[in-house]
Amino acid sequence: MTMKVNQKVIIFLISTLVLLNSITIVQGKNRKNSNGSFANELKNLPTYDKTITGQYSGYLSFESEQDQKNHFFWFVESQNDPSTDPLVLWLNGGPGCSSSLGYLTEHGPFLVYKDSSKSGQDKYRVYENPNSWNQYASIIYMESPAGVGFSYSNNTNYTSGDTITANDNYLALNQFFSLFPEYLPNDFYIAGESYGGSYCTELSQKVVEENSNSGNTIMNLKGLMVGNPTFNYTTDAQFYLPFMSYHALLSYNEFQNISTTCGGVFAPPMSSECQAEIANVLEDFQLINPYDIYESCKGDGPSQQGGCFTQGALSGLDVLLGYTHESKREVMLASGGQSFIPCLDESAITGYLNRNDVQKALSVVQKQIPSGQWEPCSGVLNYTQYNGNIPEIYQQLIKAQLRILVFSGDVDSCVPYLGTSQNVANLGLPILNQWKPWFTKDSDGTEQTAGYIITYSTPSTYATVSYATVKGAGHMVCSYKPVQGLALFASYITNTPL
Repeated sequence: MTMKVNQKVIIFLISTLVLLNSITIVQGKNRKNSNGSFANELKNLPTYDKTITGQYSGYLSFESEQDQKNHFFWFVESQNDPSTDPLVLWLNGGPGCSSSLGYLTEHGPFLVYKDSSKSGQDKYRVYENPNSWNQYASIIYMESPAGVGFSYSNNTNYTSGDTITANDNYLALNQFFSLFPEYLPNDFYIAGESYGGSYCTELSQKVVEENSNSGNTIMNLKGLMVGNPTFNYTTDAQFYLPFMSYHALLSYNEFQNISTTCGGVFAPPMSSECQAEIANVLEDFQLINPYDIYESCKGDGPSQQGGCFTQGALSGLDVLLGYTHESKREVMLASGGQSFIPCLDESAITGYLNRNDVQKALSVVQKQIPSGQWEPCSGVLNYTQYNGNIPEIYQQLIKAQLRILVFSGDVDSCVPYLGTSQNVANLGLPILNQWKPWFTKDSDGTEQTAGYIITYSTPSTYATVSYATVKGAGHMVCSYKPVQGLALFASYITNTPL
């Protein structure tokens, strides 16, 4: 215990010295520094009639290689003990989708809804989330990269990619710790979902590398947690059609015919004959909700641009090079100028975050909102560079002794669990605990199977790698199975078995 405390003290002292070149001024509970970053205490939110405590919002401002950038963030302190509880950074994916979705539609302290009995902007409201993750940790919800949500660049240049995003997110984290240096000693975790699987993995790599360089802020990074994550483009795309076939959305005969034509390979590069057959099948899937195949297609309806990179890859989009290819219909990633999420109704969060009183409460720099209004996914971001080396980065993180949890909602077709489970197995680690069910309880106390989990060992006794499924959950696990999502998070963040 003494050694652990001393280590935290050393981390705090060294990192605080590094941060002294960015002077932080505290006024009441509001904070700002000489770089222009600020965090204002969030005391009230429109439609919520109680005083809010332990929450902040503002901007993390920094000089990137391209320009001055300003990442909007919400910060919620742990409901338990912020001084000792872990600190978590949460990143949604896309690329180009807002982490405010994570806060207001998944696992933040408040969730949004639409009250049809009211009119105008007053119908967009919030309520307390009984399954908020900040019961166990303090959480930063950061909109990234610049051009997403309320985050902006001073020169309105919204071209980005994996390398730029990792570098910018690292600089933004430095700004956070400048504003909140008391959190430097706390165990720190990076978490996210979907294309956040790339964001989070590459940012973790960046933190590990920078921690080893003298003169840098030392971030006490302990682990990585990613849900339905982009991992290996080829494997993810390869398992899309088998997933659809196994769920009775593609007939046995059709699947066998495609398999014969494509030689059993369903990811680029593909022959024109293979691509044509797959394109015909994708037409039949347009009204299937890609994020939960058993949910209706809602909101603005199906995407004319694909919506999921797996579908894009199957239609000939080479995400590794970042160009589009026309087959029977054009497909692009979510960052290709499409501001809505296909088959999901995000009107409540969009309506709420575009209320003038909400933006003022959140200290939003309204004149700098990239699209003129908040959007679930950016319509201005031009995301052009994909590293595609995620499996190699996992090996580096394992060597750095990070504890890793990868999880899947098992009815998501966007990143099918079949591919993700194989990607984790392909890391080549010995099995520590065999595949087994894990459980949660219904409201009446009845125990139910919540999913399955397998754990792999690494050279470090602490740094295990686990893969878990959440039964019946879609792409955004906590939107579909909030109780199970909280149980999974609590198990991971407290390092206790399910």
